[in-house]
Amino acid sequence: MRYVNLAQGTPQVDIFLDNYRVLKALSFAQATPYQQTMQKEYGLAVRETCVPSTPHALADVPTRFLSQYYYTVALMGSAKNLHVVQLNDDPALPGRGKARIRLLNAVPDAPPLSLGVGGMTLFSCIPYGVGSDYCTITQCPGPISIYTSNGAAVTTIEPPAPNVRVYTVVLYGSYRDAGRLYYMIMGERD
Repeated sequence: MRYVNLAQGTPQVDIFLDNYRVLKALSFAQATPYQQTMQKEYGLAVRETCVPSTPHALADVPTRFLSQYYYTVALMGSAKNLHVVQLNDDPALPGRGKARIRLLNAVPDAPPLSLGVGGMTLFSCIPYGVGSDYCTITQCPGPISIYTSNGAAVTTIEPPAPNVRVYTVVLYGSYRDAGRLYYMIMGERD
């Protein structure tokens, strides 16, 4: 499993599984590499770094991880309204000359977003807090376009390096404040 902090205005946070700290000082816009976790149900708590004994966690949710699976645990929202989204990742490589892509909409003030590549829409109307399924495309087909359901352009992203063949395009920040709209590409095969 890997973690990514997409919650604007959050301080650095620590991640706890069943009251055991598994990650320290995760900053906004930071993603971790995958790490192994035992198969079981956990209480996942997010606490402000350097304040692990505070009685109130920023988020405290039950979660379940199965062995032989990959997950992304995304922190979204804000420090006052933090929520956790767990995505099932699939790092399986596509055929030669192909790539697999998906979209995670982590922009709380954005309308549902769509993603297109090479003039073709791959995902339509992905709401905030949701990750799409994967779609197989021709590798490096050109810029990745993100737009609203009515076709208004949000941003254009260059595709990742050719060696990144399975990835998640993550849009986060603020839609209304274009200067604070960001993206990252997270490869599923670290």
